[in-house]
Amino acid sequence: MIQIQTESRQTEAETNRQVELTKPLRKTTHRTIRLDEEVASIIAEQARQEHTTDIQVIERAVDSYAHWHLWEEKFEFISVPSSMEHKLMSLLTDGQARELGRHLAETFARDFVRYVFKTPNLANVLAAFRYLARPYANFFSLQEHSPEDRTLSFFHDRGVKVSILWEEIISYALRDIAGVKVQMEHTENQITVHYTIPK
Repeated sequence: MIQIQTESRQTEAETNRQVELTKPLRKTTHRTIRLDEEVASIIAEQARQEHTTDIQVIERAVDSYAHWHLWEEKFEFISVPSSMEHKLMSLLTDGQARELGRHLAETFARDFVRYVFKTPNLANVLAAFRYLARPYANFFSLQEHSPEDRTLSFFHDRGVKVSILWEEIISYALRDIAGVKVQMEHTENQITVHYTIPK
């Protein structure tokens, strides 16, 4: 039996990050779980490879489940090897990649924002972008500039067709859901967005 002792304190990983030092302590609860020996062995080996603790591995797995895999099941996401994604995207023309992005935006973006964040507005669209930039979502990484600048940079390593696809999704989310004006540009592995809030 393993007891997960999660008190109202910053985790060891958080204390090692300068940015986290300014954040308030998170409220936590105690839970006791019983693990299958094989599972416990796998967790212990993973912790050893990462030079961390069993508890931190378990906490990360639980966080991933609560903050991503529940929504992954809700919206019927599937995981495919990156090599397969690359091959599939290479078969599309730029126009087809844009059309696919528009389809995903219209069928997924609004429902995702509404389901996860309840109210479709700019703050929640930005929160959705941060959500999709989490390591276990693995869609892209996100750089937010100063609030006054109103510029977002999305980074990935999947090529220009994926940039075109995400450009359509991001544009739709900001323009049609958040109601802001957008100017966008993309390169092979980056989408840059400038948005303005109508007066």
